[in-house]
Amino acid sequence: RSRRRPRRAKPEAARASHGTSNDVALIRLSNVITCADRNLGRVFGALDELGLSNNQFQSIDLTPLYGHEELIFFSVGANQLQTIDLSPLSLCSRLRWLDLSYNALQTIDLNALSSCTGLESLRLNDNQLQSIDLTPLSRCTNLKALYLRNDHLKHVDLSALRAHNIDRLLKDSQ
Repeated sequence: RSRRRPRRAKPEAARASHGTSNDVALIRLSNVITCADRNLGRVFGALDELGLSNNQFQSIDLTPLYGHEELIFFSVGANQLQTIDLSPLSLCSRLRWLDLSYNALQTIDLNALSSCTGLESLRLNDNQLQSIDLTPLSRCTNLKALYLRNDHLKHVDLSALRAHNIDRLLKDSQ
C-alpha cells in the first residue's frame, strides 16, 4: 500500500497571476495586502490580470496599482472588505472586468471608474450596500454587465446608464 504525503497547509500569501508562467506572491500581513516594492512594474512587469479573491482580507491598499494602465481583470471578490478606495484604478483605462462581490461593502465610491471607459463587467453583488450612485459609470460606454443582487439597496437610479447597451443587469426587484 502506498503512503500518501500529508497535504501542506495553504501559504499565507495571495498569488497574483499576470499571464506568464511566473507567479508572484504578495505578502499578507494582518489581513492587509502590502508589497515590499511599491513599484509593481519592477515586481510584476506588465500586470494585466490580478485575482485576490477568497482570501478573507478585511482591507486592501490598491495604491501599488497606480499606473498599471494595462490591467484588464481585477478581482477581490469573496473577501471581508468593508471599504475599498478605488481611486488607484482611475488610471487603468484598459480595465474590462472588476469583481468586488461577496464582501461586506456598505458604501462604495465609483468615481474612479469614470475613466475606465472600457469597463464591461462590474460585480457588486452580495455586499451590504445601502445606496449607490451609478452616475460615474455613465462614461463606461462598454458596460454590458452590472451585478447588484443580494445587496441592501432600496432604490437604484439607472438613469445614468440609459444610453448603455447593458445586456445583463442583475438586481433585486424594487
